[in-house]
Amino acid sequence: MPSVCSTKPDHRPFPVNQAPLPATLQDDPSSVKLCLGVIDKKVRNLEKRKGKLDDYKQRVNEGQELIKDQKEALAKYEVVQQNLEFARDLQKQFQSMSLDLDKQQRKQLKREKMVKRQQETCRIVELLKLQTVLSSLKCTAVTKQLKDTPVVNDEGLKKLGDWSEFVTPAPLGHACFTEKLNSAA
Repeated sequence: MPSVCSTKPDHRPFPVNQAPLPATLQDDPSSVKLCLGVIDKKVRNLEKRKGKLDDYKQRVNEGQELIKDQKEALAKYEVVQQNLEFARDLQKQFQSMSLDLDKQQRKQLKREKMVKRQQETCRIVELLKLQTVLSSLKCTAVTKQLKDTPVVNDEGLKKLGDWSEFVTPAPLGHACFTEKLNSAA
């Protein structure tokens, strides 16, 4: 294992199943969209340039004489065409990457919502169990059975009853009920 102070770079290849995307592109889909915007602009510029060169070609075919700069530009026609094809290919790849990142982001949000919903469901189930236990404390048969056990004594049973009344207030009056709910929360 290389040490932190080692001067030799680590030359291990990327794993086959993982794309070597920089962390910023993985974490921030807006950076992919920014790159896509730059590539779109480059494609538009190359298309304009190719259009001008096509015009120069047409002039030459018609027999018109071109100036030195126009001839030099026309000599680079193949290079411009290759750059345009490359930029279009790059544009398609970035569009595909952007769509994939958007899909991943939607899936992640969906998973997070599902986990949150499951957590809320578990919390509600636990709350209902506690509410059932507390409501059963109001039944005299249950309190009698609890008094007979060595685990709960009379003082503990009274504290449980008081706590049950505190956290589950009876709606006697609207103002009183709201105050009890706020104090229980």
